[in-house]
Order: sequence, then C-alpha cells, then structure tokens
Amino acid sequence: MKRLLTFLALALASCTFVSSRMHRAQAEAGPVTEALAVAEGIRWRPGDRLAVWSDADSLAILTGKPGRNGSATFARDSFVFVPGRTYHAVYPCPEDISAIPAVLDGPDRTWYSEAEVADGEIRFRLHGLAATLRLGVGIPASERISRFELVPLWGTVPAAAVLDGRTGRLSPTDSLARFTQAVDVRGPQFDMDLSFPAAFPDAPFALVLYGTQDTYSLRIDRQAFPAGETVSVTGTAVPLESTVPSRISVRDMPQEPAGIPSGQYSGITSLSNGSYAVVHDKSPGGGIWFFRIPLDRDGNILSITTLQASGTQDGPAGKDAEGIAYAAASGTLFVSTESDQSIREYDLEGHPTGRSLAVPADLARDRIAANKGFEALTCGEDRIWTVTEGPLKADADWLSGGRMLRIQRFSLADLRPDGRYFYRMDAPTASSAGTLAYVHGVSALAALPDGRLLVLEREVYVPNGSFLQKLTASFSRTKIYAVDPENDPAGVLTKAPVADFSCSALTLANFEGMCLGPALPDGTTPLLLVADSQNSMAGLVQEYVKVLKLGL
Repeated sequence: MKRLLTFLALALASCTFVSSRMHRAQAEAGPVTEALAVAEGIRWRPGDRLAVWSDADSLAILTGKPGRNGSATFARDSFVFVPGRTYHAVYPCPEDISAIPAVLDGPDRTWYSEAEVADGEIRFRLHGLAATLRLGVGIPASERISRFELVPLWGTVPAAAVLDGRTGRLSPTDSLARFTQAVDVRGPQFDMDLSFPAAFPDAPFALVLYGTQDTYSLRIDRQAFPAGETVSVTGTAVPLESTVPSRISVRDMPQEPAGIPSGQYSGITSLSNGSYAVVHDKSPGGGIWFFRIPLDRDGNILSITTLQASGTQDGPAGKDAEGIAYAAASGTLFVSTESDQSIREYDLEGHPTGRSLAVPADLARDRIAANKGFEALTCGEDRIWTVTEGPLKADADWLSGGRMLRIQRFSLADLRPDGRYFYRMDAPTASSAGTLAYVHGVSALAALPDGRLLVLEREVYVPNGSFLQKLTASFSRTKIYAVDPENDPAGVLTKAPVADFSCSALTLANFEGMCLGPALPDGTTPLLLVADSQNSMAGLVQEYVKVLKLGL
C-alpha cells in the first residue's frame, strides 16, 4: 500500500463536480441514467471508470467518454439514480468497495463523494481524500533542517487508510506514533506542503525540527484537516532547550523536619486557613489525611498536626494514591492512584463519591511504564491537571529517551479531557545502576492563578553499600519550573526556572507533593512541598514540609 503521508504539488485541485442529467424520455422528477463528470485535476481518458453505488444498489461501473474542458460523460442504461436515495461515487474504480485503499498521491489518487437525486439530476462533489498542511515556519538563518516530525498529542498517525464503501468514512491502518520525514531545508524559513488523509487524528500536534545547531518545536492547534482543503500553519520554531524568565521571585525558607510519624506522604492540596489534605500512598481507600500547618507572618512553619480521614480509616485496601487536588467549586477532593491509573473523587471525609475523571485510553495502565503512572495532580479555577511521573511507553525512545511527558488537562464541569501538552524533563545526573533506591521524574504540579503551572522535577539517589557509602553519596535534587500551556506557541512547553536546590544524605528529602498556601501579610504566596520518606528508607530519609515564598 502506498505511503499516505507524502508531499503534494500545490496545483492539485480540491474537489471535482459530477452531475447526472435526466434521460430525455423521463419525467422531470424521475430517475437519472446519464452522468456528466466535470473535473479539475483529473484528466479523463477513454474508458475511465467511475464506481457508483448506494445502500439499496449493487456496485455499478460507469465507463466514461472524455469531453471538453476536463469533462466526461458516464452512462449505463441498466443503472438509474432514484430520487431521494443517497449514492456514493469513487474514482478511479476500485476492485472492492468494502475496502478501498485511499491513495493520496500520483495520477490515480482516490476521489470520493456522496449525493442525492434532486431536480432531475444528481450532483456529486468529488473530494480528493487528502488535506494539505502548508507549513511556513521561521528558523534561524544559519540553521539547516535535516529531518522533521509531526507528533499528535493523542492518537496516532495513520500510515495508510481505507475508505468504507458504505459509509464513505476513512479508517486509519498501520498507525505510527509519529510521522518522520527527511528533508534538506536551510533557514530562515522551513516551507513544506504535506498530504494527510481525512482520517488524520483530530488533535493538536507538535512539529519538531531537527537542525544542525539545535532542535526546535512548534505547536499546531488546528483541530481538523478537511478533505480537499489546505490548512496553513505559520509561526516561529522555538529551540527545544530554551528557557524563559519565570517572573516569579523566590525566597527559600529553612528546611526543617516535619516532626510527624514516618509515612509515605505523596501529595498535598490546600483547603483553607492553614488546613491541607494529604495523601499517604499506603493508607486504605483514597489514602486521605488532613494536616494543619499554620505559618507565622514570615512563612515559617509553627507546627504540624495530622488527622486521618474517617473514610480512609474505614476504606478498602489502598491503590497507591500519589496525588491529591481540592476542587473548590464542588467542595470535593480528587485523588490520583498509580496502581490502576485512575483519578477518583472523594468527599471531605474521605468517602468516594462514585465519580472519576474520564482518563483517555492512551493514558491507561497498559500504556504506562512500571511505577511511572499518575503522580501529580492540581486544580485550577475550572480545570484539573495531571501528568505521569515518567514517559509513556510510546515515548520511551523519543528525543533522547525517557524524558518526554504529556500533561493532561480535564474540565471540572464534566470530568472529561479537554487539553494536552508535551513537557520535557531535564536530563538526570545519575542512574539506577547499583542503587538501593533511585527515582527521577515529575512528582507534583501546582496551578497558579494566572493559568500557568508549576512543575516539580525531582531526582533521588541512594546507592547500595555500607551505611558510610549511603551517607556520603546519597543526594536529592529538586527543580521547579513554570510553564504556560495555553499561551506557549512551542510544541514542547518552554520552561521558566523557578527553584533548584539539592539535599545531601543528612537532609535527604524526596519531595513528591506541592501546593500553594494562603497569602502572607507581605503579599507573597507560600509554596508548600511535602516529602515522601518511604517510611524513613535506609534510615536516611525524613519527613519534611518545606516552604518557598513566591512573589507572583
């Protein structure tokens, strides 16, 4: 089967018109036997055949006689077009209408339409099944692009498609995770025309350009590629490793032990007046606890008290709860669980409401690397956001491998997905080889009032060996970035550094939860981080709740 995604010449026409005229002996409202096809972009040849059928008729092959100005006459006395009946037509004639290969390039590319008899004739408007994506992307003048990729934020790229002979719909086959094409384009402009079938996924894309100096990306938000039409995308490609100023001032407060029992506290969300909901990933049910963390006027933690939610105490076995978010509009909590890739709703006593977010199929448990599922969760005004701790299996070998994540947004109105964005983690500084414990990934999100997100990347390394080796070589590093999903033109979100700090073995902290607290008297906003000690793993890790004062 020919490859579908190819370059198209711009001169190709977007549609063809076919009309059928009445036989002279028939009444005006009667059936039609003769068809006149007028085509721009098709050079009719003697004996060319047009396939026509309906749900009530078998396939008819109409043999055409070329006319003038790109027209051809098709006639068959034994087949008539009955008024009120819907007919399908495809050119060139296929051998089997039940599975028509959709050819998008070459002189015999596939054209299709449907129509009804009206006013004594039938008019087909045959569309080429391809849509043209016209790219005009600015790149540095000194750059030379050798390859590009188109990657949908969800779904896959069809490597081929077939036309359903009865419904007229295209169905993708031989799907790819992304479409890659070798090119040789020099700056300052990347210009390209691409052909796509109407079965191309209805999703935003990342355009990734591989240059000799850098790698670049651009987000394509066009949601549909109508058959026979040209969609133009213009913009300036953004270097993949670029960062921008965060516009957030940060004051790092002292890191003090939390003074609470050892546990596995993995997420935190603010309720009100210094009260927070926290998830313990080994507690029953939703794993919900409540922390009281009053701060003084300078942002210092005065004390921490804990209370297990009544629903958690009475709940069934836990499902590795990792993230928690408070939805103020409904007064409920949402908890993400890594073991089954779910995000469920709970009341403020920790009892499930029976509702959950509609997690897309490509984020289901079988698409996630082991122990790298939903970890982070946060609520904005009317949206809820999550991201897996590590990349999907489909992204494991993409762009340096193991670093590309897909941030997923849901609407709180109907709990359905309504947006997705690529996010690339920084490269790790260590590896899991020869370790007692090693983690690297995104463990928390926090929604800012202006629509931006804070993203927490953390890496924790504890080697195997003696206690002395653990004491001297263990470390944790925490990085926080701001991203602006809804306003960033890049295909992979541009990161703005907010905080970057490390801890040695004596203060080792595995920060897995993050949320904003109530504003302080000086106008700053506290950002609270909660650490998961893995029940004081190796005797080194403690429970910490750390505060960063943000000037938003």
